[in-house]
Amino acid sequence: MSLAVVIASRGRPEGILRAIRDTDEKAVCDDTVIVVCLDTDDTTVPPKPATKHKLIWSVEPREDSLGQKYNRGAALVQDYTLLLFCDDIELSRAGYDQIINDDALKFEDGYGIIGYGTQIWANVAQIIAVTPKMRDWLGYFMPPYFPAWWHETWMEELGYYMGRYIRSEAFQASEVGGRGVSTGLRNIALWGQFFQFTRLLREDISTRFRIERGMPLIDFATLREYFNRRSKTNADPKVGEQFERQFGTAPISDERHDRLLAQAHLIAREVDRLQRKRDDELLAGVVFK
Repeated sequence: MSLAVVIASRGRPEGILRAIRDTDEKAVCDDTVIVVCLDTDDTTVPPKPATKHKLIWSVEPREDSLGQKYNRGAALVQDYTLLLFCDDIELSRAGYDQIINDDALKFEDGYGIIGYGTQIWANVAQIIAVTPKMRDWLGYFMPPYFPAWWHETWMEELGYYMGRYIRSEAFQASEVGGRGVSTGLRNIALWGQFFQFTRLLREDISTRFRIERGMPLIDFATLREYFNRRSKTNADPKVGEQFERQFGTAPISDERHDRLLAQAHLIAREVDRLQRKRDDELLAGVVFK
């Protein structure tokens, strides 16, 4: 099994070059690939650097969400385990690619999601690896709904529900300068609430996965309580305002953001449909697990 490191960046030329250098120099497998996704309207895009490993350099029109940009990179490689990597993270050791390849092989049927922590966020996955079979089954590498953040948490939670998640401590990474460098965030509380609201959608996805594979269904109540408690902070309007003051708020007039909100409304309708379906089953005396 081979690894493709997917890095999405904008407006951080030093950061993207550092991330490329870090993942290139600390890779030990000859077939590891680095995929970099940049935007045509980004005037800070640096020249493509020379690397020891294959580097796929994608400069295309900017997507509406960060998840869509990661999916652009994932579409450029096939049959690779995909690693989400950020331009404000540094690896702590060489051989990370071999570690991830070994972790991916632990899934006997090939369907898996692996989470790795960072120095600051040790208990929450900040780096996510997805096996090729899992990417193909889901139809995406990262969920395409959010302008920023929440991608890793979505995949981590989904992996737990599906019974196809490994939380690995095999290697650690750290935020550059001891913190991330996110900027231009907007409506953090709103998107945090949307993430909480779509938990039923993740439960439905995992239920379909379990049914297809003849796996036992689960009672989501305990897991739901755990994940709801862990991620509710970002859904708090006061916390959202604090984050926006800390990282800087994006401009109010933003067509990309408006399109994402329109998509969120469509997803909300699907969640409502799932809720009505669950209520109907409960009223009919069907035990929904």
